[in-house]
Amino acid sequence: MVLPTALSGRNQALLALIARTNPSSLTELAGTSGREKSNLARTLKTMERYGMVHFEKGEGCEVAPRINYSGISLEMSFA
Repeated sequence: MVLPTALSGRNQALLALIARTNPSSLTELAGTSGREKSNLARTLKTMERYGMVHFEKGEGCEVAPRINYSGISLEMSFA
């Protein structure tokens, strides 16, 4: 299951950073987060599949990650 990985503590911090800094590109986010751009791209594409983020066109070939919500709540039932 991928969703729990997408909501790991490290990725929750990434979502908060995106919401707080509103980066203009993945390159900028890589610089502020200290994570590799390729790693961010994979992580954010997974989050995009779950509707947690989306991308806006930036300058040139760049894309800017955007947060879809102000928070995420997860409810699970095993019954």
